[in-house]
Amino acid sequence: MKLIKLISYNLFIVVFLILVVELSIYLLYPEIQLNGTDHQLLKDSVYYDSPGLNPKTSGKSNSVEKETNNNGFWKFSSSSEKEKSVLYLGDSVTMGIGVENDSTFPGRINNYSSSDQILNISLIGYSIYDYDNIVRKLFVEDNLLEIDEVNMFWCLNDIYSVPLGDESPEMKNSFLLSDMLQFLRTNSRIYQLLKATFTDRPKTYFLYDVQYYKEDKTELIDAVKKILSIRRTLLERGIGFKLYLLPYEYQLRMGIIDKKSPTSIFYKKIKSADDSLLVTDLTPILYKQMSNSTNDYFLYGDGIHFSINGHKIIYEVLTRLNN
Repeated sequence: MKLIKLISYNLFIVVFLILVVELSIYLLYPEIQLNGTDHQLLKDSVYYDSPGLNPKTSGKSNSVEKETNNNGFWKFSSSSEKEKSVLYLGDSVTMGIGVENDSTFPGRINNYSSSDQILNISLIGYSIYDYDNIVRKLFVEDNLLEIDEVNMFWCLNDIYSVPLGDESPEMKNSFLLSDMLQFLRTNSRIYQLLKATFTDRPKTYFLYDVQYYKEDKTELIDAVKKILSIRRTLLERGIGFKLYLLPYEYQLRMGIIDKKSPTSIFYKKIKSADDSLLVTDLTPILYKQMSNSTNDYFLYGDGIHFSINGHKIIYEVLTRLNN
């Protein structure tokens, strides 16, 4: 009986101390967010077998409230019709996890542009496979939304058109360990702080994804083919298409902006296949534009997703490029 009491007492002390540390980190490091996107924001098989946004729904993404509109796009404060309707295709980066909709670069452009109404369909987990599904669903079957232009924002991991292999950064752990790490990612700021302090996950993700950006890689060749197919589908219907290439934090931190960078290789591969395609590598532009540490422009400990400052600078760059 005494042993049970002792164990219970010690367990209580440990839990209490963990909660105190969690609260302290919450107060001292407000930039640390709990990972995860609420499932009610998502809807299965909206674009063939690709998921989409659940219309007229709200939920949390990395501790930040996100809301969708009646048509299944991210909702912005300005919903007035404008001269041009532009569909944004992207993954969680363009979705803006951890950032309020109006503070993302799509939200800023939508709210401040006098000519462009942005329909942001971007969603966590999307890849080139999903972009192809979306375009076929929305434009091959119909164009009821009367979209004038499609802008695709390419993240390096969009090249995956099949489930990730066992060697990816997300799949190296056993199922049991993965479940435990997933719990910590979504519930513990202590874990987030320790991970960012003692590991370099941005580097790990970059080095893994960069291996797919080699001339003879099947994934690279297939991605270019799909992009050209998407553009052809849109051109046949009189719809404009632009492609923007987004960098990782490690790429900017290390100044990897030469001809051997993955975004440069992808740019050249696309342009050699179709020189008329409008593609912009934002990597060197953002590298010159960023005046502070790259950490200021990305979410805490995150090498892929931009912070409010990062979204703001992308908005400024895109505004200059398109004016």
